[in-house]
Amino acid sequence: MASAPQTSTHTTTPSTPKPKFFYGWWIVIAGGIMLAVTTTVYTNGSSLLLNQIGGIYSSAELSEGIHEESLGLRNLNVVFRYFPITFWIGMLISPFVGTMVDRFGARRIVLLGAMLGGAGYLLVSTTQTTWDYHAAVIPLAIGMNLCSSVVFVATVGKWFIRHRVRAFAILMIINALGSMGTVFLGLAISVFDWRVAMMGVAVLVLLVGVPIAFVMRNRPEDRGTGPDGDKQRSISDREISPSVGQLLRLRPFWHITVALALVAYIGTSSAVHDQILDLYDSEHSLIVAITLSSGIFVPIGMVTIAFVGDRHEKKDLLTKLIVLKAVALVIVAMGLTQLLPGLLSLVPVLIAQVISNFATGMLLPLSYGVLADYFGRERLGAVIGINSSINGGIVLVAAVASCAFLIGFRDFSSPFSAGFVFALISILIAVYLSKTLESQSRVAARLRVLKRRVAAS
Repeated sequence: MASAPQTSTHTTTPSTPKPKFFYGWWIVIAGGIMLAVTTTVYTNGSSLLLNQIGGIYSSAELSEGIHEESLGLRNLNVVFRYFPITFWIGMLISPFVGTMVDRFGARRIVLLGAMLGGAGYLLVSTTQTTWDYHAAVIPLAIGMNLCSSVVFVATVGKWFIRHRVRAFAILMIINALGSMGTVFLGLAISVFDWRVAMMGVAVLVLLVGVPIAFVMRNRPEDRGTGPDGDKQRSISDREISPSVGQLLRLRPFWHITVALALVAYIGTSSAVHDQILDLYDSEHSLIVAITLSSGIFVPIGMVTIAFVGDRHEKKDLLTKLIVLKAVALVIVAMGLTQLLPGLLSLVPVLIAQVISNFATGMLLPLSYGVLADYFGRERLGAVIGINSSINGGIVLVAAVASCAFLIGFRDFSSPFSAGFVFALISILIAVYLSKTLESQSRVAARLRVLKRRVAAS
């Protein structure tokens, strides 16, 4: 008797196709575009606005009447005249912006920021007195800080782990290229008057900000994938999520913060030193031209770190780049003091400026990558916000104040100029940090022990 033919019981389970384009890259592109708009109309645009209205509405008036009574009061006057009121608002609210991103997500924050920013620019365009301007600039500054790098860096960091530095680098490159639109903003202010230009800026912020807000998503897990587009997975044992209080008690957090503060201080102190001295002779003009032309190496540095940043130990790269930037400042300080005869003194200046700008381009994305790797994704907004307030605010004020203080005491025609001293100190501190900064795995282990102790108590 012939047996019945056997049928196969094996069935194939269709697998979910992997998306051709990871949504996280849309987050990067959209964030870079909005960040470029913010940089153009707010970060750079604030200076253009204050120049157009002759400084009447600037925060310099807060130091009105401070002249030559004492060196300390003169330094206070320099600080107030150097920074607009928008700077002080941003420095104060950055930690809160970061915390809001962690709690509410980027979509709500950017949407609120675009609406407040657009309304603020419309109000600024109608101001007639100093007090009107100050009242209008508060919602403007709050709104534009809700569309700042804190929001987009924190969001991008939540979407990537393996390609984190590359994502940050692309975000910064789009910002750098887009912010060249500052030239057109200046042209619009010159041609149409600053009030009309501010109305146009308000429309631009709304037209760009509102659609981009709806592109934002807080985490890849919300779309059924893991970071970098991988299959959804649990958080790695090495990735930690400290509370803000625990974060502030971690020594490595302050080690990294100090290291990044050195970068901001080195760059700012050297630039401010030149501006305060007001050296507008022919040689200085040539040096300024060299400095501006070497700025092209900032995006070149960003492109470079996009390819190498995720393949090497980020901590080691960070400390090496800080030392490299400090050494470049030493060369600049020695070149400016004419230790070499004639135009030969410009050769080391050119080399140093190229090195410094290249290192700066690499450091921006890398520093965000280090912070995200060390302190995880869950509280990344708070981490970025606190560091932004310190490095983009307090350190800049300290650099301006210290340069004004030292210029009041020293003759900077000697090799031991402010920049020279700042750079040497920075090299020593950077080397110390490279030797003492704990690894990320040890930081994670320490935090897990701390959490178990808190749970047990």
